[in-house]
Amino acid sequence: MISQVHRPLAAIAAKHAKGIRPWVQQRFKSLQDFLSLLNGVSGDPVYPKALLLKANPGFHATSFAGFVNKAEAVYQDSVLIGDFIKIMDILESNFEVTLAGLPNELHDLYEKVDKIFSPYLDVKPVPKTGFKLIVDWLKYVYDYDVKFGQGKDPNWNGYQLSQRLGIEVCPYCNRQYTNTVRLLKRSAGGKLGYRNVIRPEFDHFYLRSRCPYLGLSFYNLIPSCTACNATLKGQTFMTIKSHSHPYLEGYIDQLEFCTDVDFKTWLDDRDAKLTVQFNPVDAGGVSPEKSRAMANAGLFALDLVYNAHSDIVLDVFTKSTQDSECYLEAAFNLQSPNGSRMFNTKGEVYRHYTGNYLEPGNFHLRPLAKFTYDLYKFTGIKKFLEQLELKSKP
Repeated sequence: MISQVHRPLAAIAAKHAKGIRPWVQQRFKSLQDFLSLLNGVSGDPVYPKALLLKANPGFHATSFAGFVNKAEAVYQDSVLIGDFIKIMDILESNFEVTLAGLPNELHDLYEKVDKIFSPYLDVKPVPKTGFKLIVDWLKYVYDYDVKFGQGKDPNWNGYQLSQRLGIEVCPYCNRQYTNTVRLLKRSAGGKLGYRNVIRPEFDHFYLRSRCPYLGLSFYNLIPSCTACNATLKGQTFMTIKSHSHPYLEGYIDQLEFCTDVDFKTWLDDRDAKLTVQFNPVDAGGVSPEKSRAMANAGLFALDLVYNAHSDIVLDVFTKSTQDSECYLEAAFNLQSPNGSRMFNTKGEVYRHYTGNYLEPGNFHLRPLAKFTYDLYKFTGIKKFLEQLELKSKP
């Protein structure tokens, strides 16, 4: 996983919170008021549907009718309604955390709320009906699907967030592009606006099905590819204690790619089959950071999916011979007759030769950056390039 700690996360988080706060706050207050109404009629033998419909505390009429209809099945469950009110009280005192709390704050909030949630989750084979209602109502407040995800809010939505983040490659696998494309256009009436073309999926690091109140929380929204988010992670529950969070850490120094065949052995047998491996870095033993990185690698099946790129391994090995070293040295020292250099840095030479980035801080810009970095380190090309020095001009 590629760490994103170098991104201006705090500034983007503040903008994100400012963009969604008005409508989330309004929906939150409306739900609180509705729960108070529901709590007040829990002892009624007959569900006062008409009375509740007239007492709409600020919902869109169609949405509120849906709330009232669904509430009929649980309105006499005073324990459920009481638990829901307790949850809303916790969320109210942590409202800003639900918008842009730091990962450790999200975890603390999860632990507080989960003490109330867990009895409903522990019912087999499926959670209680009432729990599903709580989840659905909180998903309405923290509306990721429509208001935010589909870009229905022109002031701030998923397209704007992903564009501002500028994470061009999935941080979980570093294999798939996660570009955002928005086109500036002018409407028939002459008003400027944007056409939202594509954006990455957002993984909810803390599952939305378990933590619906974190459905819009900035540090819970990780731009990711479909393979990682939907196919591999699915409904696997992660926390910052069990897995690496890309806004906190990465695996650049914890795990590295290599092959089961040593480079020098391959030079003697070019037909040897090359199998990609993704192993812990030996130094330091197994630390909590390394354990979390390994959990991510296992969840996203990195050792398996990267074997689909065995052709790239062969390319890297082929471009790591002594002839390659001669080429790199010549390129690094290449100058025009007036003395200007073709490449100003070793990073530029590396990118010219490998098609990728040497600097870990740029791994989020291009797929397979970590993969090629580790392989060129494995073959010795990275070390050779780092030790190059400019030759004196004769």
